[in-house]
Amino acid sequence: MSDLLRQSALAYKELMPYRYIFTLGLRNKSYTVRLGFPENAFYHLSGLHKMGIAALKRDKAPLQKILEGKVTQEMVRKAGVDIEDRWIGICRLKNMLENN
Repeated sequence: MSDLLRQSALAYKELMPYRYIFTLGLRNKSYTVRLGFPENAFYHLSGLHKMGIAALKRDKAPLQKILEGKVTQEMVRKAGVDIEDRWIGICRLKNMLENN
């Protein structure tokens, strides 16, 4: 995959307008779980909080920087932390949520 980080950012951006509501039941009680995708959550979900990338520190829009190409997968590789599995999960997330 050419730039998995960018692909995961695009997949996350596609999820941002949606809210998923799950109703779960256990012992005659129901529980509601709400799942949303705020822009600032991508930073932690993608594992970028583990990196020392100067372009992302103290920035309120890391997702936007990735989409604009200011932060690339190569920059993350140089930081020495392997978090590509997280990005693959983000790319597959919508499909996992919407299929049985």
